Amino acid sequence: GCFKHSQTISRAFLSDEGQSTPLAQATLLGNFNSFSAIGFIVGPVVGGHMAETEAGFSLVACTAGLVFLLNAALVWCMVPPGPKGSHPPRIHEEGSEMQLTRSETALSMEKVGSEEINLNIRKVLRSFKDFNWPQLWDLLLMRFFAGFSIIIFRSNFTMVLKLKFKASPSTIGYMTSFSGIIAALSGFCIGALIKRYKNNNARLLLHATILQVASLACLTVAPSLSVLLLALVPLNLVTSVSRVGITILTVESASASPKTE
Repeated sequence: GCFKHSQTISRAFLSDEGQSTPLAQATLLGNFNSFSAIGFIVGPVVGGHMAETEAGFSLVACTAGLVFLLNAALVWCMVPPGPKGSHPPRIHEEGSEMQLTRSETALSMEKVGSEEINLNIRKVLRSFKDFNWPQLWDLLLMRFFAGFSIIIFRSNFTMVLKLKFKASPSTIGYMTSFSGIIAALSGFCIGALIKRYKNNNARLLLHATILQVASLACLTVAPSLSVLLLALVPLNLVTSVSRVGITILTVESASASPKTE
């Protein structure tokens, strides 16, 4: 749970620190999704065979935890704490909020009492109030429904394979790995696809949403594993495309909106 939204934070980081042009940014996010999908290719196959061994669940859980910790260590060591060449002070005041740098030790008294560790519910609620809802409510609503439908599908995907098709853990792993392969290949094609749409991300997102609905409908009535496998191809394609498209549209809309004090 602590590491659940690492990909979301990574996409936000790439949106802020990546290329400035929409096409270059879309290509960057597409490549990121493709490399992320490599984990969905290798992981399910390895996890499926682990689950079939004695104490398989414990082995899978411990392995996943170690991978998350390794990923956290890599991010800590490799992601720069700030702009290159800048050396901010350890602690400084900006308005009423205390700003802390990553070079600070973990057990300083200032850090223990700061919002970097302690969740400030009042600040979270205020962020919702200060959010530019008139400018971005439609994109957030689209993102919610698109993500909600995919999460519902993926949460029940393993159960459907077990109950409806009597699939073994290794078969489920190979099916999930196949989805990761399609997602990885589609991620590398997003830049060319957006270029073909002439940077019209709204039109691309509309077509991707229509194809997503059709794919989910086919998956619902799939009579066999082969049909299910074919229906997974367009679903993983449009998932990667819509994720990048809606991120670019959100960044563009937020940049174009007037900043409030």
